[in-house]
Amino acid sequence: MVNETRSLELDKPVTKAAVLAKRIGYVDIAKGIGIVLVVMGHNDFALISPFAHKLIYSFHMPTFFFMSGMFFKPDIPFWTFVRQRFNRVLRPFLFMILFIFFTSISFSKVSILEASRRLVKAMYGSGQYLDWVQLWFLPHLFVVSLFAYLFVRAIQPGPRSHQRLLLDTGI
Repeated sequence: MVNETRSLELDKPVTKAAVLAKRIGYVDIAKGIGIVLVVMGHNDFALISPFAHKLIYSFHMPTFFFMSGMFFKPDIPFWTFVRQRFNRVLRPFLFMILFIFFTSISFSKVSILEASRRLVKAMYGSGQYLDWVQLWFLPHLFVVSLFAYLFVRAIQPGPRSHQRLLLDTGI
C-alpha cells in the first residue's frame, strides 16, 4: 500500500516516494561545484595556479564522501542498505568496467585473455588497476558506506554497545 499525502497544488494525492524524491537545491549546487573542481583538478590547472590546484586536491573528493554521508540512513536493515548501495554505487561501476572491457576487445587488439585479466584486476577498485582511473571513487564509496553503517550500528545505545565497539575496533 502506498502512503499518500495531500498536495498543496491542485489538491491531488501524491505518493510519499514523490515527496521524498524532491531535489535539495543547495546539495545540487554543492555537487555541481564539486564536479567543476574535479574537472579542474584533473586537467592542466596546475600549470595556471599550482597553489589553487593543491587547494582543490585537498578537499574535492572528501566533499563527495561528506555529501554522501548527508543522506546516510542507518535505520534500515543491513542487507537492505547493502542492496541499495550496490544498486546506486557499484552497479554503475560494474557497468562502466564491463563497457570499457567489451569495447577494448571489440575495437582494439586486446586479446580476450588479456582483457579478462584486466577485468579481474579492475574488481580490486584501485586506480592502479583500472583502465579508467576516475572510477576508483565508486567502490571506495561503497566500502566506506558499509563501514559507516557498521560503525553507527555498533555505537548505537543498547546493551553492551560500548563493549561491542571496543571488541570490533580491536582495543
